[in-house]
This record gives sequence, structure tokens and C-alpha cells, in this order.
Amino acid sequence: MPKTKAQKEGIVEQIRGLLDKNPSALAFVDFKGIRVKEFSRLRKELQESGGKLMVAKKTLLAKIFKEKGIHVDPHILEGQLALALAFQDPIEVIKRVHEFKIDKETLKVLGGYMEGEWYAPEQVQAIASLPPRQALLARLVGTIASPLSNTIGVLQGTIKGLITVLSKAKA
Repeated sequence: MPKTKAQKEGIVEQIRGLLDKNPSALAFVDFKGIRVKEFSRLRKELQESGGKLMVAKKTLLAKIFKEKGIHVDPHILEGQLALALAFQDPIEVIKRVHEFKIDKETLKVLGGYMEGEWYAPEQVQAIASLPPRQALLARLVGTIASPLSNTIGVLQGTIKGLITVLSKAKA
């Protein structure tokens, strides 16, 4: 049954409101062939990771994207379109979508939009394979601290060597 004009306006307002919250990333998925129960599970998983999953017609999305300055044409994307929005950690939401895609082969990632740029499905997959944010921060701290700890080790070794030479000279 087709949606009424009022229902469509409600969907448009809801998506506008979500886009006004400045999501950190958008992922576009084709959900054709996915059961309602599975789709609801994906929605719940995305909410747990600080995201939201919305379904809307491509014409409505095109209108909203044009208003918001998002340079994506939903009409070029194939299938039934769902929009995953990330409000906290964008990588976490993209990972959840990707993991769900692996479990249910019927879900297709069509692309993503982050920081004003369009990402192809392969690029979204590469983003999904990144380690968690905390792991990346730990690597960064380790990389920054490594030269400093090496320098301290060298200086301690030099002092120990000097003390050893002086103690042998006294004897």
C-alpha cells in the first residue's frame, strides 16, 4: 500500500532531524531479501553502537540530500535502499553493517558517505576492517612513546657503563 503524502512528509522530517544531528558517517545498504526479524536485529545492533537505520524512497532521500548539501544521488544505487547513520564512532557502525552483511549474504553494502566524500563498497569494506578506535589510539601512543623510551634506555646504559668503568678503575 502506497504511503500518503503526510506519511512521506513525516519520514522526510525524521531524516532531516537525524541529518541535523550531523552524523559522522552514512552507509547505504540494499536490504532486499532480508526478513523483518533480521532487519530489526540489525536496527537494534546499530542503535547499540550509536547509529540508526532508516528506510526511505530514493526520491525522498535525493530531495533531502540536495537540501543538506550531501552530494550523493540515491537513484544510481541499486535495490531497496536503507540508510545507516553513525552519530558516535563511524567505524563501529560500518563494522556492524559489514559483519551483518557477512552473516546474511542478502544484504549488500552499496557505499558510504563520510566527511563530504563518497566511498565505494570496496572502500567501505576497507574501513570496516580497521581496528577499533581504542586500538588505533594505543598504537599511536606506542609509536610516540617508543623513541623516548629507547633514548632513556640508551642513556641508562651509558651511565651504567661509566659507573662500571669507574668502579674497576678504583680497584
